[in-house]
Amino acid sequence: MIAADVEELVVNYLAQSFPNVGIDMPAAPPLPFYLVNGLTAPSDWVTEYNTVSVHVFAANRTDASIAARAMHALMNPWVLNPKVTFTLSTGVAKVDYVCILEKPCWRAYENPNLERYCGRYRIDLRLNQTS
Repeated sequence: MIAADVEELVVNYLAQSFPNVGIDMPAAPPLPFYLVNGLTAPSDWVTEYNTVSVHVFAANRTDASIAARAMHALMNPWVLNPKVTFTLSTGVAKVDYVCILEKPCWRAYENPNLERYCGRYRIDLRLNQTS
C-alpha cells in the first residue's frame, strides 16, 4: 500500500490560487514562482508522514514575502483541513493531518536576481491500495 503523491497534491492545491506552481525550477521562472519539494516520508501501515517545503521566488524580497504570506495562508491547517480528499493522477489522496513545521522565512539563493522564502509543512496521507 502507498499514499498519493504529496507533491502533486500540494501543486494542484496551490495552483487553484496561484498561476506559477511546479516541482521543477524553470531557468527563467515566471514570478512569483512556487516550487514544491517533498522531503522525508516515513510511514507505518496506515499513514505516510510527509514533509513538504514550498519555496517562493520573486524579483525582490518584498514581493517574495508578500507571495509567501499568501501561500502560507492557504497551507494553514485551518484552511487545508485534515480529513479532506483530493483526486490526483495516482488516485484519491486522503489527508489525515496538516501541521506547520516552519512558517515561510527568507533564505539565501544562488541567483542574485531572485529572492526566496521557504516554508515547511507536514502533511500526513492515508495509505491505500489504489494511490
